[in-house]
Amino acid sequence: MFKNTVSILSLAISAGLLLASPNADARSLKKMVKDVGRSAAKVVPVVTKPLEKLVEEVVIRPTEQAVAELDRTGERVAKEFDRTAEKVGDEASRGIDNVVEGIEVASKASLDLSLAYVDAQVDAISALSKGEVEAAVRAVTVDHARAAEDIAAAAVIESSALRLVGQVAATAYSGPGGAAAFSGWYGYHASGGDWDAAAKGAAISGAASSVGYGVASIPGDAGLTLSSGIRVAAQGAGSSVVVAAAGGDSEAIRDGFWMGVATGASSETYQATVGIPMSGEVASEGPIAKSDGTPITDYSPNASHVGLDVKSLTDQPQGILGSSKHVFAQENGPAMQAVGKVPGMNRMAYFHDQWMLDTSNLAKLPLYTQLTIPVAMVISYTATGVPLAQKMQDETL
Repeated sequence: MFKNTVSILSLAISAGLLLASPNADARSLKKMVKDVGRSAAKVVPVVTKPLEKLVEEVVIRPTEQAVAELDRTGERVAKEFDRTAEKVGDEASRGIDNVVEGIEVASKASLDLSLAYVDAQVDAISALSKGEVEAAVRAVTVDHARAAEDIAAAAVIESSALRLVGQVAATAYSGPGGAAAFSGWYGYHASGGDWDAAAKGAAISGAASSVGYGVASIPGDAGLTLSSGIRVAAQGAGSSVVVAAAGGDSEAIRDGFWMGVATGASSETYQATVGIPMSGEVASEGPIAKSDGTPITDYSPNASHVGLDVKSLTDQPQGILGSSKHVFAQENGPAMQAVGKVPGMNRMAYFHDQWMLDTSNLAKLPLYTQLTIPVAMVISYTATGVPLAQKMQDETL
């Protein structure tokens, strides 16, 4: 660029001299032009090389380095997010994927509890027959309570689904205190009676739950908004701080940050869809007859929403031979109303119903509704913050 400019300038000077002195000796003018050109050729490198070096050092090279670093950073962030998102999905769906196992464990625990009750009654009667009133009272109170606790603890330790549901319920109805109490109780039994593990688990879960409550208090609309982005980032930062305070290593802190981001994003997605935060509260009202096209958010979130919609509650549930919408799948059927009593399931169904309404064109595709239920479960349960708190507890104990 600089060389071309000097060359043009040399030609302009030469042309000007020729015009100004038409009678001048042509040979002299030609010689002068060559001399000017030679001089310019010597001057140009002296002037341009430092400038080119300066531009290279100050502009070009830093820009190339910044772009390369940005690319590397973007790749690292993408890899970290993918890697951690996979972990988050695994943790959030750990209980969901093992629903059958959870049902089996819960059924066995229920049988064991029934047998423990019978044993307590037999022990009490036996003690009374010997005139041991105090022993009889202890058999149906303290001894029975301990046996029931041991059975429940064994079930929760064996089934991640039961652990997830239990802590969701504790968080939903008792807030950070309930989350801490449940985690402490689980930590105590999972560690074989270590009170230090119980205290640390309670502290971690309580702190994680408190971060979630604090982040939720940041004002602004959910969805793709600036305030939503701030809440997601704050959830990630707060989660990493909790892991660091609990003694987690650098990898655990990093995972805590990204799991916090996933938790915050799930929470924002849930709230942007139905307008309320995700909660583990169970259905406290019966099913509602729903009209086509009516937003689900027009109905109470406390009504029973698990199952296929019914147009009228006076209609008898159809048998499996009369309709694909058989009694086991309809909202007003006893099976789905029972599922609505599982902590977190009813509010998940509330979210899923509205999601299907928002994507009604896609909902016409075969199995679209059924295939999106597991996705809705992951989003909903992750939004509670419980999978994050449980992962923190597992990695730092």
